[in-house]
Amino acid sequence: MLSRRFTIFAALSLLVCVICGILWARSFWYVDGVFRISEKRGISAFYTNDGISYAMFTPDYVTNWSPGWHRPKRSMNLNVADRFVTHSFMGFQFRLSDPAMHLKLIGIPFWFPTILSFIAPCIWYLRRERARRLRLGLCLSCCRDLQGCKEKCPDCGAPIPAQVVSIIVRPELSSQSD
Repeated sequence: MLSRRFTIFAALSLLVCVICGILWARSFWYVDGVFRISEKRGISAFYTNDGISYAMFTPDYVTNWSPGWHRPKRSMNLNVADRFVTHSFMGFQFRLSDPAMHLKLIGIPFWFPTILSFIAPCIWYLRRERARRLRLGLCLSCCRDLQGCKEKCPDCGAPIPAQVVSIIVRPELSSQSD
């Protein structure tokens, strides 16, 4: 049951990885985003640009836009990070305290969730490959067939796990009893 849950988690994680990769590539050609203007003229904006996903919040801002959700036109330049970012490290961008504008900005590069969501599918593949090699009686290091081997793999010298020894010994026992 735990293995099935992890398989489902790995599949969903791979889906998230693919979606993040597509959005990452798309963010270099298009500026996508939405923003909401509250009744008190505060702005909450979420957008992507140049490989980074931004979240921006400000409690009060002078604008003539009506309150509600808005989706900017493709030609609109939303790249406020160049002007407002105070801290930047490996693509992560922050502006968390600003007494003059009361602006909070967080930018997360798309490579981070892409790599993070790719970890579970990699672990799933490695676990599945190890189980396949054990089931077939192959060396875990070099994939050599270990029929007739007792302690170590003749190619790479890796010790043979107990699960593989029991698989290798069974055919020999059945052929001796005939």
